[in-house]
Amino acid sequence: MKKILSIMVLLAGIVSLVACSDDDPTYTAPAQLSLKSADAFYEAAGGTGSIVVNSTESITATSNAEWLTAAVSGNTVTLTVAANNALEGRSTIVVLKSATAVAEVSVSQRGIIYGIDEEAQFSMADTLKSTVKIPVAHTADVNVKSLADWLSASFNSETGLIEVVATASNDVEEERVGYVALQTGAVKDTLTIVQDALLFKVDTAPLAIAAEGGSQKIAVEHSRPVTVATDAEWITAELNESGTVLNVTVAANEGEERQGTIALTSVGITKTITVAQKAPEAEDPQGGEENPLLGTFTFYWMGNNTYNLGNFTIEEYTGEDAEEGDVVLKGFYITGNEIYGHYETEGDVTTLYIFANQALGTLTDPDKGDYGNILQSTSGANAIAFELTEHGFVSTDLRIIATDPAYTEAWWWEIPGGGTSLIVKADAASSESRAAAPRKTTRVKSRQNLSTSLKLFSK
Repeated sequence: MKKILSIMVLLAGIVSLVACSDDDPTYTAPAQLSLKSADAFYEAAGGTGSIVVNSTESITATSNAEWLTAAVSGNTVTLTVAANNALEGRSTIVVLKSATAVAEVSVSQRGIIYGIDEEAQFSMADTLKSTVKIPVAHTADVNVKSLADWLSASFNSETGLIEVVATASNDVEEERVGYVALQTGAVKDTLTIVQDALLFKVDTAPLAIAAEGGSQKIAVEHSRPVTVATDAEWITAELNESGTVLNVTVAANEGEERQGTIALTSVGITKTITVAQKAPEAEDPQGGEENPLLGTFTFYWMGNNTYNLGNFTIEEYTGEDAEEGDVVLKGFYITGNEIYGHYETEGDVTTLYIFANQALGTLTDPDKGDYGNILQSTSGANAIAFELTEHGFVSTDLRIIATDPAYTEAWWWEIPGGGTSLIVKADAASSESRAAAPRKTTRVKSRQNLSTSLKLFSK
């Protein structure tokens, strides 16, 4: 009961105090500082915004960042945000104060946008004014500058494209690289521009043309115009309509062996093809016609043209002791050896005979190495016979004796179409076993499965 009274007396005293203070008393509310509205987010370009507060007292506003300023007018704070030239966004705090209260407002700003092809490498053709157009995602101004004297670069703000143009063609057969510097806001980048190499491809392998003449087609690849010229009136060379094929025509040769050239030129680069044409074949000493044996041939083991043993040339023998039909085989079997022979023609059959029972060099297995051999006639005669066919020369009268001491057994292959068997890999020490071996049997024991006959094919 005493506590209640004491409180009542106290209240009576306060009211009294207020009543005695003024003849016309009024009520004063506590001070307030609350946020009414705020522009708290800005694009990278920056700009202005405001914060509006409810306050019964005057206020101040302070920014914690240099890029944002705040100015107070009554209960409104005007914010000025500078442009953000970086890719990263940023934020700060604006502090509002009155005499009795404090409030904080967080303000954020987006970074600029920049986007381009991840590889940042672009290709253009080798020709003058070749152009590359590169799209750029951006929110700030884009500035570009070429760092190569053969490129120009500009930015089209309407299309949002960087346009890079070749101010010179690439006139060499190697690509070249130039660079374009780019800046948007505070972001710097470098673009790599690759200009294609000049395309000019021609097979310049020499052409070997028979005396009767003929035609050849040669593929041509080019990115610039190509001109063609020859230094011989007997050679005609022209590009087809699309410029992708060189048509070469060589007239018949009635004189000595001759040589000419074809020159293809593109942008100052010249590529030359040599054309060699043989003289007419010599007349056959026997019949006054062309000798079917003269020329260059390749010695093969097998009919599918495998195991190439090298080339040799058959020429007419013109020594003082020459007789009708005599020939010389140059480079036969082993390059540098010259083997003399004789040929005879009866009806449609032409047979070449070369001396046998002489060391002619080393037979080489493409997989296993040298054997060391001599040639002999299986018929026992002092010459080996080769019959000329439409495919070249075929012999059913040829024996190879291996002198490799590691191989002392006689091995036989029967030759299809008649004739005697072919002996391979037997040295002198095994002559008795060779003589005793039954004919027309097959015992294959060689390191390499050689053919059942030897053939010489025209090259």
